[in-house]
Amino acid sequence: MPGLAQLALLWDSGFAINSNNDAVQVWTLEGHSMSTLALTLTEYENAGCVPKNCTEPDDAIMYESRYCNGAQMSYAAKCVVQDFDGDGAYHAAMWGIGGNSESAPALRMIKHEWNDNGTDYEIMALHTVTAENEPGWNACPISNMNGGYGSLVFPCRTTGNITAENKKQMKEVTGPLGCRSGW
Repeated sequence: MPGLAQLALLWDSGFAINSNNDAVQVWTLEGHSMSTLALTLTEYENAGCVPKNCTEPDDAIMYESRYCNGAQMSYAAKCVVQDFDGDGAYHAAMWGIGGNSESAPALRMIKHEWNDNGTDYEIMALHTVTAENEPGWNACPISNMNGGYGSLVFPCRTTGNITAENKKQMKEVTGPLGCRSGW
């Protein structure tokens, strides 16, 4: 099976690949499916977050996170990801809508960790381009990054800091072959 088909099957079964190239489980929240986890601009703004916009080469507008603290990002998230050790040094947007329809996604689950005025945050985010094709936080992609196009990025909570209420909302994903995996 080609690599992209393998990733699609893995995703549809409720798993993603992390920065260590390990499979990590993804649970949906509040009745969402794996295909509805990405946040719209309205959902992002309704969490109290402020987007940055950039113009893509085809003159379409792409949006990515600009001002959004960890509590707001967690509130907006529609999924929970199995906790894993991250490198703690990834400084890119945790939300974005845009992208190059001519390129295949490179799905990567990244753990974002930071301290904001004495409060520690951990948010998982699914990124759909390689690190080399993704600009740093608060920057627009340049022509040698994904052809100057943005990408789809969306946040998830981590099992490392979920509440009992969150745990009740977690829905285990049943893959296309009816496979399930428990936590």
